[in-house]
Amino acid sequence: HRETAQLAGLSATGTCGDQPATTRLGTGRSYAVKCVNEPGTKNQSGQTGLGLAMTALLLLATAALQRTLKAQERVNTAMENSAREALEATRIKSEFISRISHELRTPLTGILGYSEYLKDHAKDPEDRETAKTIHESGEHLLALVNTTLDLAKIEAGRMTLNESSVNLHDVLEKVIVLHSGNAKKKGIEVHLEVEERLPKVLVMDVTKVSQVLNNLLQNAIKFTDYGFVLLRVSKSAAGNKIQFSITDSGIGIPLEMQNQIFDRFRQLDNFITRQHEGSGLGLALSKDMVQFMGGEIWFQSKPDLGSTFHFTLPLKNE
Repeated sequence: HRETAQLAGLSATGTCGDQPATTRLGTGRSYAVKCVNEPGTKNQSGQTGLGLAMTALLLLATAALQRTLKAQERVNTAMENSAREALEATRIKSEFISRISHELRTPLTGILGYSEYLKDHAKDPEDRETAKTIHESGEHLLALVNTTLDLAKIEAGRMTLNESSVNLHDVLEKVIVLHSGNAKKKGIEVHLEVEERLPKVLVMDVTKVSQVLNNLLQNAIKFTDYGFVLLRVSKSAAGNKIQFSITDSGIGIPLEMQNQIFDRFRQLDNFITRQHEGSGLGLALSKDMVQFMGGEIWFQSKPDLGSTFHFTLPLKNE
């Protein structure tokens, strides 16, 4: 007597003694086993009906496992293809943004040059005021272009670290002076505190550090209507990092958006008022730059009580 198992027909057949035994494999999770032999009766090869059923179930399980592995392989292949396509799309987008940003810079430089000349030399006061507005708008647009270009560089992996020895106090004083005018217009005091145990000369990428400080100070002044803004620079407890902290007495950040504050194109004033201008890119760029320089950035904030933004960088002496 012969015994066979046929997975294609989802059945296994054999013999129990002189009678056929059939194991029918259901399409669901339960299986029906039928043997015309009396319980315990063996076929000529010594296999019972229950043994035949177990053999058929093992074959079915093996086939099911093979189908599962093939399906998983197809899923993995699809995911790998999707990942490659996403990376390629990101690369193309970054290159496009980079090209557009460079193309915008050239005419903007011309606009800024002529508007600056007109606001300083025009005879009519109304013309000087118009030129001033054009110049300020051009500066805002150029800052947006530069920010977008920097983000594109980071995404494309083309951002480079240009470190050099700098006088820390000189860097901080330049940043404070840059924002003193806007703060004075709003009646806000800007303070600087530097911990004495910090070295006077440090190795850092001064352009990127200044850009992060400018973004954070600009936000602090923008969202503070009265009171103060404080920039404090200190050494970490372990002594291997330098920490920058910008504290303001402004409106604070609503709890419902604190986990989104570093997202791109996310503006605090979307949730409060449209009286503040901004692209929603400053904090996102600050986070990317700090991480690129090997540091961390975080904040604490309470609505109506103000905010403090911190970021740390590796402390590198000359």
